[in-house]
Amino acid sequence: MVAAATEFEVDLEKLWKRGPLEKSRRFPDYENYIPHDWFLAFRAAAGYMWSPKKYWYDEKHDTPWDIFVPALDSFNAKRKKLIRVVCLMMDETMIGCSPKTSERGRLPNITFQPRKPVPLGTKLRISFDCVTGILVHQDIVVDVDTKDDSLRRETTSLPDNSVMPTHTAEVLRQVEASGVVPGGWVGGDACFGSVASSVEVFKRFSVHSSFLVKNNQDFFPLKTLYAVLKARHGDRSAGHWVTMTTTISGVPLIALAYGYSQDGVSYFISTCGSTDVSPIKHESQFEDAMGHTCLKFINRPKLAHFLYDYLPLIDDHNKQRQDILALEKVWRTTDVWFRNITTLLGQSTVDMHRCFRNRMIEKGVKKARVDYIKLIKFADLMCGRLKQWPKPKQHILVFGNEGGTRDERLTRIYGKDGETNKPPTKQQEQQGRNIDNAFVRNCFVCRGYLSKKGKQINNQTSFWCSKCHVPLCRADRRKDDEFGPPGSRDLTCVDAHYYADNNSVICCGKIHGQKEQFPKEKQISFHPRRRNRT
Repeated sequence: MVAAATEFEVDLEKLWKRGPLEKSRRFPDYENYIPHDWFLAFRAAAGYMWSPKKYWYDEKHDTPWDIFVPALDSFNAKRKKLIRVVCLMMDETMIGCSPKTSERGRLPNITFQPRKPVPLGTKLRISFDCVTGILVHQDIVVDVDTKDDSLRRETTSLPDNSVMPTHTAEVLRQVEASGVVPGGWVGGDACFGSVASSVEVFKRFSVHSSFLVKNNQDFFPLKTLYAVLKARHGDRSAGHWVTMTTTISGVPLIALAYGYSQDGVSYFISTCGSTDVSPIKHESQFEDAMGHTCLKFINRPKLAHFLYDYLPLIDDHNKQRQDILALEKVWRTTDVWFRNITTLLGQSTVDMHRCFRNRMIEKGVKKARVDYIKLIKFADLMCGRLKQWPKPKQHILVFGNEGGTRDERLTRIYGKDGETNKPPTKQQEQQGRNIDNAFVRNCFVCRGYLSKKGKQINNQTSFWCSKCHVPLCRADRRKDDEFGPPGSRDLTCVDAHYYADNNSVICCGKIHGQKEQFPKEKQISFHPRRRNRT
């Protein structure tokens, strides 16, 4: 699946085709690594591999998050054993899902977040290790009514003994699940930042924190800070800041308002850090009177610089997964559980790349060489030694010919979900049948011949080429009188397809739609011409 992200073709069917495509390019021919039918079976079951068995047979519209949560728990447990976290950064990400036939796309709940690059789907709250940039822990944002959150029933250490806010409970879960060491640090944007979050994290885990503050303003002097900043610097607040300090429940706090531009102000709450001028200045971009983008370097405090330095880690990780590796775009599916598993695979691949880069830097490799190995190149290196599929005999699909020989060139025609038979009709269900007849199509090779009446021959078959999915007759048609006198055809439909020249209409590797007509100028008739009078 990772190797497919490096291919030019992004259609599932085309990945298993072989033969020339355009000029020097050829189809990927993934049959060398895994049979197509095997992958279809894997795709149908992958989303339910960690699910309790009781959910395998439930209606698809009634499935709970318990199908995906065990996979997420296993993912988080392995990361916690792998990484010792000192500095943690929290944010959010989305697993895209755009329902077309149902309200939630078979998910228990769906989230719409317009500010995200992928605005609709499964929302995850995630945490990253700031040192390595590797994802440590993630949780699903589920419906509030169905979530059993014991932290929400507790009270905070604030002077009013208020109930634990939802965002503070999420911060506590992330810090505890990630295993941040005492004396460590955690940061986040305005979704997590508040006085309650900073106080509770320090009181419960002895972990320092720095957050942006926007909507959660309880016990935070936002209006006072803004008034002091404007009173001191007026309309020239860019590069200036004002601070206030206090102690709540024994936790020292720093409240800071920073003017990152003449009009914009950011607010911070922190239990640590310095408010001195950072040696690294902030790059402020603006447009001049001619519409050109200009840069201006302005001062900012060390506390803000430390937080801003790690906030882009998550955005870079999401960009690498969603836009560069783009497994969700390559492996298109309507199964939301397979889509979620695909996202976990993409996250793991990006984390492997970051771990690889950190290891090379530790070994003293030059930075230019480290930067040369981008994510796609790393995926090529990781998948460069894919083992050729041995095709063991016990797994070859067997279809008997006249002599009872094996022919692995044919597979049964299947539907979009991998089924080889049509669903039963209501009358068949009443009769006790659970399947209908097999899927059939007209043999494409037979359509290249004309009958005695001069019409195209349409022989139905339930088999097609295992490589390019062209319908082919399994039966031997060489002695069929409808084609012409005995001996008119030298090859069976399968042999004619496989041994045809690359420029032929019936050669293996070309794409033929179900409704495609055989070119009339290429059709052959083995019947002698007859006069109209005769």
